[in-house]
Amino acid sequence: MSHRFTVIFEKEDEDGYHVFCPTLPGCHTQSETIEEGVENIREAIELYVGSLVEDGLPIPTEDILINPLRLRFESEATCRLSEGIGPGRRATGLRIPATERQSCNLRAELPTRREL
Repeated sequence: MSHRFTVIFEKEDEDGYHVFCPTLPGCHTQSETIEEGVENIREAIELYVGSLVEDGLPIPTEDILINPLRLRFESEATCRLSEGIGPGRRATGLRIPATERQSCNLRAELPTRREL
């Protein structure tokens, strides 16, 4: 039986990557390269899922929506989506570093399930 898991690579400040699987809490690794990160996280996921199976626990199913937002920062310090992703709901929890924010008004829309 095969399972699919999303993994996220975050660039570290001092080279390398922090790699994790959001569906499997605590399933993290580090690497110097993308290739090494793929190998490391694959091994971490296999060990994680193997321990779940061994303990008779269910393997989590992924319910993740990933949709990059492209934002344009204009000179008057307002932010607008340069590509709309459909009418519907307003996004919350988007963070812009304070150094770039400068009283920025940001509005983003998320797609509804039907639009996906």
